[in-house]
Amino acid sequence: MDYKSDIVKNTIADFGYQASVFDMFFKALTTANNIERINVASFARDDALDPEVKPKLSIASTFRNKTSEEVIKQRFTKK
Repeated sequence: MDYKSDIVKNTIADFGYQASVFDMFFKALTTANNIERINVASFARDDALDPEVKPKLSIASTFRNKTSEEVIKQRFTKK
């Protein structure tokens, strides 16, 4: 992503929307019976991955340290 671009610099992140998208995704799968695995991951390097950095809100597209992280945790801890 071009962080110097005016479009990128002026974009306002909506982490609540990201959480809603994950929630809708998981709800859409509740009736599916042919899915063996879902891999929810972020492959981008991020401060959230660095143990030397205090936890803070990540600016990467990852779900880490954002509202959607809790949505994902709840989905995978359901019994």
